[in-house]
Amino acid sequence: MEGASATLITDDSEAEVNTLKKTWPKSRNFLYIFFLRKAVWRWLGDSKSGNRNDCRRQLISYFLSILYAESPACGEEAYLNAIGYIGSCIPTYPL
Repeated sequence: MEGASATLITDDSEAEVNTLKKTWPKSRNFLYIFFLRKAVWRWLGDSKSGNRNDCRRQLISYFLSILYAESPACGEEAYLNAIGYIGSCIPTYPL
């Protein structure tokens, strides 16, 4: 990829991501962590997500413990801890 960045960090703008993909099709796009956190927080507060508002802080805490885990093993442990709350704070979805 001469003359182009192999990695791009963007916000969650679909138009921006699509434009960058057209310009540099071989590059990889990553969502900036701030925007990832913001998108998850927004989704947790959306009534369509099925999440209870009183669980919102606990759910973001689970998410952040997975996101900022020091290793893959710590991330897996945080994930397994979080899924232990399915049905109480974490809603269930029909398959």
